[in-house]
Amino acid sequence: MPGFTAESALGPTTGTYRVDTVFGRSGGILPMLKKQRSCTTTYAGFVVYPMTVCYPWPDLVTGLVTASSRIPDSTPASQPMKHLNLSAARTAASRLSPFCRVSGGPWFAQVTTTESCDDAIPDFSRLEIIAAPQPFSIQWTGDLRDIPAPFSEQQFSLWGVPSCSCCAGFTQCPDGRCVPHGTSCDIHPA
Repeated sequence: MPGFTAESALGPTTGTYRVDTVFGRSGGILPMLKKQRSCTTTYAGFVVYPMTVCYPWPDLVTGLVTASSRIPDSTPASQPMKHLNLSAARTAASRLSPFCRVSGGPWFAQVTTTESCDDAIPDFSRLEIIAAPQPFSIQWTGDLRDIPAPFSEQQFSLWGVPSCSCCAGFTQCPDGRCVPHGTSCDIHPA
């Protein structure tokens, strides 16, 4: 286009628009509305994430450790049998089992997103893997669309009904609406 420059497309940069205003449909400037409510939304799904899964020693070894096992040696039958004490081995086994493997899941996970009443503060989200062999959670600013890799939005579905509450300066009506303090809940918007 003749006469078009990138700088002219940006519009005025000094004093024309106030920060607390937004454009109306008619092109005029309207005051920005204060946010009335904030909601907490929960999503659930299955994720693939590598975790170390350890199993306890097999029952055979555990049975040998807990029972007073008798091991015969080359002593005559008239002498008592010697006992094998594996309690030290069992204690070490509970700390570091040789029966470990890495598993990718899938693991059941839950994402909780909480909106802020202040538009200048972004939403806050947290992912927790539930019932996995190790605790795992991450948090980020943003909603489900902003979930960090290796997880994706497509792995989750809405779980339950969002829990909403009115922001400061608003009262919750029985029908769930938030109205400014001092405004009757009987007045319904057109």
